[in-house]
Amino acid sequence: MKMLHHTSNYPYRAIDAEVEKKILKDFNNQVIQTSPEYQTNLNVNTPTNRIITSRILQQAWTLRFLSSLLLS
Repeated sequence: MKMLHHTSNYPYRAIDAEVEKKILKDFNNQVIQTSPEYQTNLNVNTPTNRIITSRILQQAWTLRFLSSLLLS
């Protein structure tokens, strides 16, 4: 699958199945792992993921910019 621009410079690491199971167990949500909605949301190119990623990247850029001003 072709990666979109916002994620091309920030590749996602593969999800470790054991870690995923442990997190879902901690939140008592093991049953959602097999739902179609959960499987869809694991895709990095979903609209929600793109929005969240773009906001995080904007905030990271702002922090880098401001810290460079303060350190200059």
